[in-house]
Amino acid sequence: MGTRGKRKINVEQNKSTQKNASLVLLRSASDLRNLGRQNDCYDGVTLDVEKLVQFIPDVKLEYTDMDSTLSGSLSKQDNIWLIRINKVHSRARQRFSIAHELGHFVYHKDDEKEFVDTTFFRGLTSDNLEYTANKFASELLMPEEQVRQLIDKENVRSVADLASRFGVSSAAMLYRVKELNYKTKE
Repeated sequence: MGTRGKRKINVEQNKSTQKNASLVLLRSASDLRNLGRQNDCYDGVTLDVEKLVQFIPDVKLEYTDMDSTLSGSLSKQDNIWLIRINKVHSRARQRFSIAHELGHFVYHKDDEKEFVDTTFFRGLTSDNLEYTANKFASELLMPEEQVRQLIDKENVRSVADLASRFGVSSAAMLYRVKELNYKTKE
């Protein structure tokens, strides 16, 4: 995958869309999934997390140059929360990073004004803020009901196939499958 130039994502929305989005209380991954369903942000089980961000009035998304050890950040600037994502990371990493930063936005924006996230040991962190943001990202991108549907009812057995369907890395999918108490071959 080639590198992307700096791009900003925040489509101007009509006033009624902004009004409706601002009335939505965003308190959980489920709330964001519902917002995504209401605004046609799904392709099968894959959430278009970039499109979803467009429906959150006080959040903007931008891809930018970052040190390779950084995956993303969230910071408040003039009443807008800016999510910055490392433009050279893989698409799957970028999607998870966006979801992770949305977790900080939903759960931690009243506690901190800036979050900077590294790529290393993200899944193994004992930091409660980071653990919570990771859990949020997993629940947003890989909802339990859809994961169980694919495994239990559609008999999908490949972590790579599941990862592809949800648009996440195999490592993120493996972690989620284990979190849902499925046995895996390693």
